[in-house]
Amino acid sequence: MNCRRTVPYLKDWNEKYAGDGFTIVGVHTPEFDVDKVTANVIEASAQLGVVWPIAQDNDYRTWRSYNNRFWPAKYLVDANGVIRFTHFGEGRYEQTEHHIRALMEEAGHEVPDVTVGRQES
Repeated sequence: MNCRRTVPYLKDWNEKYAGDGFTIVGVHTPEFDVDKVTANVIEASAQLGVVWPIAQDNDYRTWRSYNNRFWPAKYLVDANGVIRFTHFGEGRYEQTEHHIRALMEEAGHEVPDVTVGRQES
């Protein structure tokens, strides 16, 4: 459920910054057995309007490699492949977006002149 509540923010960032040096890659690590079924992941992604790629981490290899402990987790990786920001759990969305913008600028990408924070439609 926590990950589902984060999706609107991810969608907002994807709409604002995709194509400007920003890419979202989801990693689905299932908490329950039903969440290990690929068809269920595909269906839930479609229902949520997720358009970015999602890797399925049923054996928790990625989870353990990143020393993850909580759902959801956000990792911002710079242009050189270095993790520069990490946040576990919900919240701190504006702080995350500020880091996204800073990393894009640092990499030489033009950052769109948009309001930071999720925009309600």
